[in-house]
Amino acid sequence: MTASRPGRAVTAAAVATAVLTSCAAPVGLGVVVERVVDSGPGRDSSAYRAPDPVDAHRLGGAVLAVLAGADDPSLPDGTQVVDAVDADGRPVQVVTEGADGGPPRGWGVYAVRAGAGAPPGLVVEVPHPRADRWTEDLGVELFTLLDADALFVAGAHRTAGDGAADVAHRPASAFAVVDRAVVGAGTVVLQVHGFDESRHPGEAQVVLSSTESRADPLVERLAEGFEDAGLGTCVYDGERCSALAGTRNVQAGHARTVGATFVHLELAADLRTTAAGRQRVVDVLAAVLGS
Repeated sequence: MTASRPGRAVTAAAVATAVLTSCAAPVGLGVVVERVVDSGPGRDSSAYRAPDPVDAHRLGGAVLAVLAGADDPSLPDGTQVVDAVDADGRPVQVVTEGADGGPPRGWGVYAVRAGAGAPPGLVVEVPHPRADRWTEDLGVELFTLLDADALFVAGAHRTAGDGAADVAHRPASAFAVVDRAVVGAGTVVLQVHGFDESRHPGEAQVVLSSTESRADPLVERLAEGFEDAGLGTCVYDGERCSALAGTRNVQAGHARTVGATFVHLELAADLRTTAAGRQRVVDVLAAVLGS
């Protein structure tokens, strides 16, 4: 998918990070995510830098510590914890790169409800911002409306760093390491993607997968909800819609290892790029995940 959005310009790192540090009052989570994503390494950029193992471990530990209620987590150099609020005005703490950390390396945005506890109950993940247009916006909406415990958004276009920024398939990425640190038994991970209908023709507007041939009962309930809402839905069963099933997704692999539930959600463009489309998606997810 193309990554450009009307009315949004990619700014210099200093401008992008200023919004995180110059406001006395907490800033909106959507603003934080937008600024970090817009300033991060873009399509085919060589600026992406994966963290070294020590920094990655410390980043994952910091996000986990905030979830557990820590006031002053140990952070890797160049990162910070930012106070923000979700769309309902509820406090959120965001672990991300800092204004004084140099050019953005694309490590991502990790928003959590401080003290929610670990492992979290529900985590919303957006591994391909920009590439899967508007998924980062949808992720912020879902975090608020589903009352999720955490929102993870990658910090670079998936093609940056010769593909090293494709965090859904890179276990050494900051995103993947934070996921492994946080997701545990009983966690539900909702990972949001978008697909290009011209490359994947068919009637489905929604593709759901557990990334295995046998769909989890939660995936089946979500599929029923989308169908009831009038949205053509395909559930991966080992054959159907296999190109969009995320069968090599590293976060899904971790979820299976620890006893978490992983939902790989692919959405057609109109369900991401229009307010009405996003609302249809949110309504179904809220009805099923909130029940």
